[in-house]
Amino acid sequence: MVQPSDILHFLSRHPSIRTLLLKGIHLSPSPPSSLPKPTLPSLEQVVAYPAYLQWLLCDENQCPELKEITLLTGFRRSLFRRTRYDLLDRALEDVLLPRSHKLKNIGLRLPSDDLSLDAWLKSHIVSSAAGDPNTQSSLPGTSKHILPRFVHTKHLRLDSMSVWDIVNSSDPKSDSRTQTGPSRLELIARFAGLFPNLEYLEISAEDDLIPRMVDAVRQHCPQVKKLKVRYGPPIDIGHFAQSGNVVKASKLKR
Repeated sequence: MVQPSDILHFLSRHPSIRTLLLKGIHLSPSPPSSLPKPTLPSLEQVVAYPAYLQWLLCDENQCPELKEITLLTGFRRSLFRRTRYDLLDRALEDVLLPRSHKLKNIGLRLPSDDLSLDAWLKSHIVSSAAGDPNTQSSLPGTSKHILPRFVHTKHLRLDSMSVWDIVNSSDPKSDSRTQTGPSRLELIARFAGLFPNLEYLEISAEDDLIPRMVDAVRQHCPQVKKLKVRYGPPIDIGHFAQSGNVVKASKLKR
């Protein structure tokens, strides 16, 4: 099994790396504090799990050229693994937030088929609505009210870790309300709306959901000016024809 020291040795020999993808390599949730940090002065883009980012970027002065961070947030659904949303929130607060004024793009690759994803999205929405920076999520040790502090973030990409789209568009009923609460589409839109100055939003979904996504963005994150769906061209929200398929707001249980 590859160890952190092996990764460190490789990275130390390649300081000119500009784009780095780290996944599928063993690294404990809390790497040893004594483990040296690699010097990557040319790094511009990194895609990695929270543990890697905590290790690579714990010092705000590391990687001064870094412009884009994509946070991998889980594995494909497994009975033997659960998504560590507490580590995700910790990386958002400790790594991405201090660098957000320098980042041109922040990406979250979410486990769309994980049963706890909706609860995690709701926990951010509810705590931000309450306006209490000390609100705790249902996940031990995880503070909330993080996203409204990303005042410099203008470009956000929400993607899926699995074969399913992040809004579950593979399910024809995925974009409709159910009796148990808001749809994934509404949750995603409201989650994105927590970034106060967001202008450009990318979402992985099928083209047939574009009208509903535009309506959801208009209602729940009106600050967004451009919406990009999968590989299509950016959509100008202000000039997109009204579809009438408004995704109504739902009351979230605390």
